[in-house]
Amino acid sequence: MNKNGQTSTKRKIFRGGVKQLNINISSFEAVLAMIRTPGAILTLISYGSKTGFIFRLDIPANNPELVQFMALNNEKTALTKPVYTLVLKFAIISEDPSDNLDTLRVDANNFYKYTETLQDFFTEAYNQQDIYISTLSPSGNPVTISVVDFSNFDPTKGQELIDVVKPLAFGDRKSNEVLEYMKYSLGQVSSRRLGMITMELANDGFKELADVNAIAYNVDSNYALAQIFTLFTNRKLVNYDCHRGNILANPTPNMGEELAKLIDFGRVVGVADRTLQGIPATDTIEIIQLYNRVSGSDYETDRARVTTYRTGDLFIVESGRGTNETWVIDRMEDILKFIANLDYAVNCILNDFASTHWDKPQISGMLIHLYGEPFKNHWGTESNPWIHGTSPPAWTRIDDTIYKYRQIADFIRRIATQPQSQRNLVSVSAVQRMVQNGEIYSLNIGNNYDRSHVVLTPPPTLVQATMGGPQTQVIGPPNYNPRATYMPQRAYVQNNDSDYDLSNPLKGGRVKKNRNYRKSKKSRKSRKSRKSRKNRR
Repeated sequence: MNKNGQTSTKRKIFRGGVKQLNINISSFEAVLAMIRTPGAILTLISYGSKTGFIFRLDIPANNPELVQFMALNNEKTALTKPVYTLVLKFAIISEDPSDNLDTLRVDANNFYKYTETLQDFFTEAYNQQDIYISTLSPSGNPVTISVVDFSNFDPTKGQELIDVVKPLAFGDRKSNEVLEYMKYSLGQVSSRRLGMITMELANDGFKELADVNAIAYNVDSNYALAQIFTLFTNRKLVNYDCHRGNILANPTPNMGEELAKLIDFGRVVGVADRTLQGIPATDTIEIIQLYNRVSGSDYETDRARVTTYRTGDLFIVESGRGTNETWVIDRMEDILKFIANLDYAVNCILNDFASTHWDKPQISGMLIHLYGEPFKNHWGTESNPWIHGTSPPAWTRIDDTIYKYRQIADFIRRIATQPQSQRNLVSVSAVQRMVQNGEIYSLNIGNNYDRSHVVLTPPPTLVQATMGGPQTQVIGPPNYNPRATYMPQRAYVQNNDSDYDLSNPLKGGRVKKNRNYRKSKKSRKSRKSRKSRKNRR
């Protein structure tokens, strides 16, 4: 309802189950507003992956006036949960396959980083949002977090953005080293760009899985595995980059709150049919051959079997036919073997794991959690050249393997069960309706999301001079409003009687006119009107 007591007809903007509060600005401008919020803090999450640099942005909590997004509440009935934390993932973009980055060195350790094409980075964001939407139903417990913005910048604007966020790290050495490396990399080659995927994190306490205590690690690992199984049975997708750094965990797990979330879907293969969807056709035969060697089985036979399992087949129901505990655990193990063997084969062929002395699947952290020490070992034979897939570990269930599988099955049921609430925003029909109406944030393949012309710093406030000579307006200190839309800055001194030199509005945004400009025009009209009446008299 507006100030006149009339019902507003403005449509609210939803970003993947996340409501954007200020409809007059773009999704990137909403993210920028949070970056520019007084008291914002930037924390480094991870930097060891092949291409990504991941940070979290926190703004002061418990102050709704600073919030730009609202997420789904715990009851799944309304978008009323303030989002105080965002996850920012950066990558150095290049279209040149021979464009190699320098080695990143942190704490005397070398990290070999690579550029990524804009299409691949876009595909990662697209995949993640698609997975978010498709797993939002029926329970409101999606397996990943929502993308709220995708952006890319030319090297100059990318360096400027790094300069804007760097002070928020408050001198943290690792954060500064990584940010300076990113800025340096952009300056080395003029054709490089900076890519950024922004995701919401409604639970601002989440950390990387490896950074939580033993109790939280156990619960969050089981929940992450439940999400991996759910993603496979629902979408027939295998994420072959599902290491612990790509799992966010709740350090104080409460069964009534959100638990672990999977992130980073840049390396996903679809197995719904005989083709390896998302894998270059030239590599398919070699990958399948390695899968057969490491599994001691046949890829197509295994694929045809495990893709028949439905999510409900992983519920433990003692009285149900075919759903007792032993059969359910056998099915989960069958799926996990298929995922791990395919993960291993794809990474060995596409990413040359032997050269990095990591001859095992990326999902090894989850396998060690379930099956113990044997899964820490290499799966191949160290030689010149390295021979892959010669010595995979035995899938032997240890003392607590069964117990963990039981909890995983309970979590799968929780993820797949619709909440019994009066108003359910996450039913299949409700989600489909939001997608069709454009209320859920989606990525348009025809848009390049180039934000190079967006102004990253707020303009200075114009302050009335009080001393000496004719009254002029001079540049004063910034007075930042995190919900405002800003014009490009023009640094000049102007007289009260002159018109404001307004720049063109930002593309795709709306710019509020300066009230002083309207008053200035009105006052001139009033003076002219008085002068005209005087002449007539």
